[in-house]
Amino acid sequence: MAIYRLQGKAEKRSGIYYEFDPSEEPLGEGGMGKVYKGRCVNEVTGTAFDVAIKFMFSDLPAHAIERARREASIQIRHDNLVEMLGFIDIEEKGPLGDIQHHYHVVSELLDGIMLDDLLAGKLTNKRGEPMPFAQKLYNDYQRDPYHFATYIIRNVLSGLMALHDAGYIHRDIDPTNIMITSNGHIKLIDFGIAKQMQSLTTNDKSLTVAGVFMGKPEYAAPELILGDIKSQDKTTDIYAVGILLFQCIIGHPPFEGDRHEVMNKQLHQKMPLGLIKNKQIRKIIETATDKTRAKRFRSAAEFRVALDQIALNGTGGGFEWKPLYTYIISGVAACGVIAVCTMLAVSALSGEKEQNIEEKPYVFVPDEVKAMEDENLTAQADTVAPEVAPAPVPEPAPVTFGSAIAALHRAATASEGFAQLESLSKDGNADATYLVSRLYFKSKLKDDYCPDSITRMQKMLKIGVDNRKAHRLLEISIEQNPRNYQALYELACDYWKGAQRTEAVQKRDADKAIDCFCKAMDHARRANDRQYIRMITGYRADIVKWLDNVKDISEYRSQLPKWKRQVEKMK
Repeated sequence: MAIYRLQGKAEKRSGIYYEFDPSEEPLGEGGMGKVYKGRCVNEVTGTAFDVAIKFMFSDLPAHAIERARREASIQIRHDNLVEMLGFIDIEEKGPLGDIQHHYHVVSELLDGIMLDDLLAGKLTNKRGEPMPFAQKLYNDYQRDPYHFATYIIRNVLSGLMALHDAGYIHRDIDPTNIMITSNGHIKLIDFGIAKQMQSLTTNDKSLTVAGVFMGKPEYAAPELILGDIKSQDKTTDIYAVGILLFQCIIGHPPFEGDRHEVMNKQLHQKMPLGLIKNKQIRKIIETATDKTRAKRFRSAAEFRVALDQIALNGTGGGFEWKPLYTYIISGVAACGVIAVCTMLAVSALSGEKEQNIEEKPYVFVPDEVKAMEDENLTAQADTVAPEVAPAPVPEPAPVTFGSAIAALHRAATASEGFAQLESLSKDGNADATYLVSRLYFKSKLKDDYCPDSITRMQKMLKIGVDNRKAHRLLEISIEQNPRNYQALYELACDYWKGAQRTEAVQKRDADKAIDCFCKAMDHARRANDRQYIRMITGYRADIVKWLDNVKDISEYRSQLPKWKRQVEKMK
């Protein structure tokens, strides 16, 4: 067993180093790198504690490294937040004498499951060990989803208060970024696209590239979808938590479907709040997910107070808060809640005063006073007003994928929206490239899946079918974003069905099809997109039958072991 030591310049100055055993299985792997269990060792005292170390892939672009560096810098100690511990930059001399950098992100070591896994009934950690805390939560979810949801959201809001107090917004809150730990905590994790609120008012080029929307549309506020950077604030996170509250009760988010469909629904459709039977919870979700930012809760603390009021009132739908779990709120967060309670009470009193004096009776004004007012008005009229410079013409709003989607769904602006999509595609926006490919495509197979929204947009745009171009655009979309499982799925279908589906592929290319299906399944699972998981699983059954039929054909014999391994991964 060889133990490797990691120590950059910053760690040397701090008198610490990290160590890990590369022979151990990684804890996980994502698009940015592999995560290993490690230890942080104090060189002076010799004390050590376990940590998680993410080894960044060596071929990542500069902006991805910078994002990881920012994530590691958000170092807040709170029971409901993952604690980031540092960013390690190891310099080594390359074979040609050049300096090479190896980057690592260090955080506290967490053991548990993600909230989306819990909602799906998974109650064991990665080692297959049962988690009593998860079992208790899941039992409550099945017995009383309102109580379960309130408990989860209270903890999430507690962590969010601390994050907001430190000056950051998360911008990517969803069930895959909330961990249920084995020691009884609920942690908000992954600060990958979190930003300082102060920098959101500046022209920070690192926030978006070519109108790329970062995040998951099912939980994204309208300003996030539109790429309206300067309008993103605490209420952007409040919106996501409101949707999370809905999902913790109903079992799925309010809007589902293809990415662009969900984005359009977030912009224009009302939440299906009729599914929420408890009136008080329904009103809370309605407030949190209002399309207008000013109408949402102003802070996580105010949201938390609204939930606490249910317990105080004890009315509405028969629901009453019962503290079945043990949980902790930090002193700072608790003070925030008390402060908001006080603020709301003062606001209520001042609101009563305003209502009392709002309708003013007619007031008699003596003639002497009127004469003085008339003289003042005359004097003002005789005074030459200073020349006022014309107001600056505001710059046009930047074109984003969200704004293009909004234009596409209106007949009057559909052509403009399509032109915006093509422009974004040329600038490297993978989502735009994928959608343009679907708008050019029409399958020869009648039972092929095509979202209704695509059909409607095709009718509005009246653009000609060009399946060859659509196929090439799918390939470009995957080059732009190799994790685009929707594009991978469509490309796999092209290769699998061949000329039956599109003239772009003359015959079945099993090798490319199975490879694309396997990758699509992997990324769909990471995104927890059940619709695409179901569709890929359907094709898997077809592939298994085909493999059995061709097992004795010499042309395929050498490829069969690899294909079977890939198909096994798609289970």
